[in-house]
Amino acid sequence: MIELKNVKFYYQKNNIVFSNLNYTFEKGNIYFLTGENGVGKTTIAKLILGILNPISGSIDKKDINQTGYLPDFNGLYPQLTVLENIKYRMALYNQNYQEHKDIVESALRQYKIYKYLNTDVSSLSLGTEKKVAILCVAMIPCELLILDEPTGGLDKSSRLEALKMVVELRNENRIVLCITHDQDLLRSGKGIILSMKDENIHEI
Repeated sequence: MIELKNVKFYYQKNNIVFSNLNYTFEKGNIYFLTGENGVGKTTIAKLILGILNPISGSIDKKDINQTGYLPDFNGLYPQLTVLENIKYRMALYNQNYQEHKDIVESALRQYKIYKYLNTDVSSLSLGTEKKVAILCVAMIPCELLILDEPTGGLDKSSRLEALKMVVELRNENRIVLCITHDQDLLRSGKGIILSMKDENIHEI
């Protein structure tokens, strides 16, 4: 569980982002956080991740030992191959690739990216790159996953493939928080839709 209680945050004193933010995220759910640009969606993610600290209030992360984060720029190393990116990400979380090789390769085949295993990320299409980035996050055994615009910039076909991958990240021991403007994700019926407005989070 992640509990935001009376969180206040600003970058400048005359530009308050939140003055009294409250919300509780529960394990087993996937949350789609939407709202206009500039209302603080990515700021919420950074506060939960600990990249930013609230001015006041508290963020209580109960039973959250490992966190995975997919930034909107994908977080991949373009000069490395798909396989090297996956191995690197797994190593950061003390995961031995050889022990999980069958699972990884099965997922690569499932999402039709196995043929790119030894291809540099810089040579991939944006759609394939997004799928690789989501797969890297999926291989992390964590209780919290935060994804910032995982389908951003994709065409309809690639968006639907990425949507399927995002939805499949959910399990009963994990919170998935997905920041998105993607109407296909919001209409999927696969998660709890949250709107960021009036300096607070509202379920819609």
